[in-house]
Amino acid sequence: MTTGPAGKVPGVGARFLRTEIEPFLRSKKFTRRREAFGKWVAMNCGVVQFLPGRLTERERCDFEVDIGVFNRRIFEFDTVLNPTAKVPVLPEVVDCHWRKPLYWAIPGLLPDFLPIRSKIPFQDQGLQVRSAFESRVLPLLDQAMTDEGFKDFLMREWRERGMWGSGGLSGFELISLAVLLAELGPMDQLVMVVDALHKELAEMPHATLAMRRLARIHELRPGLMD
Repeated sequence: MTTGPAGKVPGVGARFLRTEIEPFLRSKKFTRRREAFGKWVAMNCGVVQFLPGRLTERERCDFEVDIGVFNRRIFEFDTVLNPTAKVPVLPEVVDCHWRKPLYWAIPGLLPDFLPIRSKIPFQDQGLQVRSAFESRVLPLLDQAMTDEGFKDFLMREWRERGMWGSGGLSGFELISLAVLLAELGPMDQLVMVVDALHKELAEMPHATLAMRRLARIHELRPGLMD
């Protein structure tokens, strides 16, 4: 069996990723950082991350699969508020401007957690995950890698699922949509989104950063709500 640093035997989750997931995603031009895999297209990045559960042991691991999109245009908008921020070499899901557990993003595609066990052959579960990625996950990320594609994707998510709840846009993600609309248009959609944000944030007295981001949008488009 292959050993890692200091002669340690890698756990079952690490072996599953190395044998069943990493070769497949590398063939799709993804690179790896720990349990995260990212693919850059121009200045934007699609991310897939396998998050081990709390009860992970050497012979068992329960992975939650999360997906996300890192958008450089939104990142640069936010650097005015956080000028020390740097573009990550390879974003993780926490860095992304839209992020969801896979079971919320595409309900029913894979279980909430992937139970990886040393006594169960990897091949069948690896095939299940690769098939799900090939048919649904990677096409979704590819669609959202361009600025226009990401804007359209977020707008559709908002219209179909609303905010909060299972799979709906968070306030953070809705502001990200407003940033793209402020840059790319159309103005009527921007007005609609910003109006919704004002109503939501009025009920969240501690949403300081969200209010600062929203104020920046007004700076980009003075007289937005006139």
